[in-house]
Amino acid sequence: MNDKCQEIEELLAAYALDALDVDEKAIVERHLDTCDSCPQVLADYQMVTEGLLFAVPVEEPSAQLRAKLLTRTAPRPEKTAWFDRLRFPVLRWSNVLGVVAILMLVIFNISLLIRTNRLA
Repeated sequence: MNDKCQEIEELLAAYALDALDVDEKAIVERHLDTCDSCPQVLADYQMVTEGLLFAVPVEEPSAQLRAKLLTRTAPRPEKTAWFDRLRFPVLRWSNVLGVVAILMLVIFNISLLIRTNRLA
């Protein structure tokens, strides 16, 4: 076993768990193609990782725990800032103010028209 094998052997457990990034995975795979001892070490790690799947028995949660988990993980409405909640009422008030301004202009124009007709 050489120094390169020692470096790669440190990565083999993570490789067996598929926990390496792309670059490290490529380095390990290139080394495995050329090494005689590291594939055996990898096979041992893979046997252990497969055994981990069955090491703990699967148990169903109780109905109460399941309901509690579902309640906690259910989507909640997003919290909004106070100024976001005011945005729509401001738009509504601006619409009302716009209508009032137009009505005032119409009334002003009518009163102006009446005054000019009296003077004529």
